[in-house]
Formats: sequence, C-alpha cells, structure tokens
Amino acid sequence: MTIEERDIAAGRRDYVNADSYRLPVDVDVLAVQPHAHYLAREIHGFATLPDGSTRELIDIKEWDFHWQDVYQLAVPLALPRGSVIAMRYTYDNSAANPKNPNKPPRRVTFGQTSASEMGSLWVQVLPHSSADLEALDRDVAPKILADDIAGDEKWLEMNPGDARLHAELGAAYFEAGRVDDALAQLREAVRLDPAPLRHYDVGRVLLQARHFSEAGAEFNQALAMKPDMPEAVYGLALVFDSLGRLDEAINAYTRALRLNLAYADAHFNLARILAAQGRSAEAIAHYEEVLKLRPDDDEAKNALARLAR
Repeated sequence: MTIEERDIAAGRRDYVNADSYRLPVDVDVLAVQPHAHYLAREIHGFATLPDGSTRELIDIKEWDFHWQDVYQLAVPLALPRGSVIAMRYTYDNSAANPKNPNKPPRRVTFGQTSASEMGSLWVQVLPHSSADLEALDRDVAPKILADDIAGDEKWLEMNPGDARLHAELGAAYFEAGRVDDALAQLREAVRLDPAPLRHYDVGRVLLQARHFSEAGAEFNQALAMKPDMPEAVYGLALVFDSLGRLDEAINAYTRALRLNLAYADAHFNLARILAAQGRSAEAIAHYEEVLKLRPDDDEAKNALARLAR
C-alpha cells in the first residue's frame, strides 16, 4: 500500500502519510517491506481484525534510509477476511531533522530518487487457496493502479518535460479505461520525444478505441522511423484485420512473423484468417506454432481440433 500524491512543505515537522486496505480473503502474513527516504521518522504498519483487535506488523520509531529491507515474520500471522492492513508514516522536513539532506529545508514531493520522498508498505501474504489468490489479485489491482496514477501525476507536476513520465501516465490511464486522458499524455510524449515507440503507444490506444485509420497512421509513422519494429507491423495487421482488408492483414501478419517468429498472437490471428479462407493446412501450421509458444492456449487447441477433423 502507498500514497503517492505527497507534497511536504519546507519546515513541516509532522507530515503524516496514511493508507489502508481491507482484505477480501483469509491470508497468512509472511513478511513486510517498508520503503521511505530521508525525511521519514516513524514507520508503523499494523492490522485491525474484524473483532477490533490489532496486530503489529512493523513499528520503527527512528527510521533510517538504510533500513529498507524485507522483514520476515518468525511465525506467519493469520489475518481473517475483513481485516484492515494499515500504514502510518510520519515525516520531518524541518531543520531539526538531522537526516534531512536539504539545508535549508525545501519543498519535497513524491519521486523515485532519494532527493524526493516515497512511502510504501509491501506486505507478503499467502492466501489459503488459488481461488482466494485470484480474488485478492482482482481486488487489489485497482488500488495499485490508482496509486501508480497518483504518483505519476505528482512526479509529472514537478517534471513536465519528461516524455517517459508522460508515457507511463498515459499507459496507466489507458489501463484504468481513461482513453482520452491516455491519448493526451501519449501525444505529449510524442511531442517531447518523437520516437517510434511513442508513435506505437499512441497507435495501440487508438486501435483499442477503434479509431482504425488514426491508429494505422501512427503505426505507419513508427515504421517509417523503424521499419523492423514487429510490434508496429502487428498493430498495422490488426488495423487491416479490423477493417476487413484481409489480404493486407495476411501480408502484415506474415511480415511481423518474419521479424519475430515467436509472435504467438500473430500466428493465431493469421491462422484464424487462413482457416476462414479454407487454407486449412497453412492454418494448422500456425496454430501448431501457437501451441509451441503457449502450450495451454485452449482457444488454439480447440481451433486446431476443428481443423484436424
């Protein structure tokens, strides 16, 4: 867990960073990993059980930057579903903090360098079944994504000319379903750094948004700059495929495979088109390649079984 929008004013002695997460399943806690930089003074992680009782996870009264580590519990701690894991970190950005690297103190915000600040508590847990693990992953993913977005937004506020940060924020927005926001950030990344990968990123979002012509233009721009970029060729193949331009799609999928023979998705989509055209032997060969690369691909197995009848 983490809160990444922190902004600690110069001279502030008691800035508090707090966060919590309610467990959707029963787990055993195996280890904790606190992370903070020079301004952190007290690190506290704990769990509140459904009956109101608390269990300590970690409590460091005088934090030291060099104490970032994985702390394993001597005995796993059982936490039932509904328990709330919480963290409360206190920061001192005053001249009274002997570990403050800034003299005089200055405003410090979130960032991944030691001159910035962070605050996270990673908790290693063991769910009691594979189904519980899947449920936990589904439940916690939106929280992690929201924290990533908040962190990138704050970091970008301090570094507006960083194309990589714009691209990272754009990717996070896209994962969150914020397509327009994603495109705005990715296009700014292109403006700052007109590299092939930046154009590909824009094309990928446009393709998912079904703006096929615009997506094709971005993939073609990437290929004009880097003709041997298999991802952009594959993206162009998807555009042709989506528009029903199947001969062009076949050519593009084939070209992507010449650049990267281990491109399972290209094998699969090419096989699908070839099968629909009655070119069964060629389709079978490509489905077999999919299964070499992804042995557990049930969709390819079923398609291959239908063609082999």
